[in-house]
Amino acid sequence: MEENLYTQGTKVFFDLGCLKGSGKICGVTDNGNPVIGHGYIIELSKPIESYPYTHIKVYNSQIKIDDTTA
Repeated sequence: MEENLYTQGTKVFFDLGCLKGSGKICGVTDNGNPVIGHGYIIELSKPIESYPYTHIKVYNSQIKIDDTTA
């Protein structure tokens, strides 16, 4: 099983193909899947025009750490 890589508050970028953005990790949605990894809830840092919600679920393979503020 893949390790839970991100803790609450970690700033990240995500890319779902049709939706891209940034935000911070707010929680884990499951115990992980050997193929796609853990699911995470991300609070968006700014709204996405075509997406009407403030949070989105993504998986390990769709996330990169935002190290631009380091």
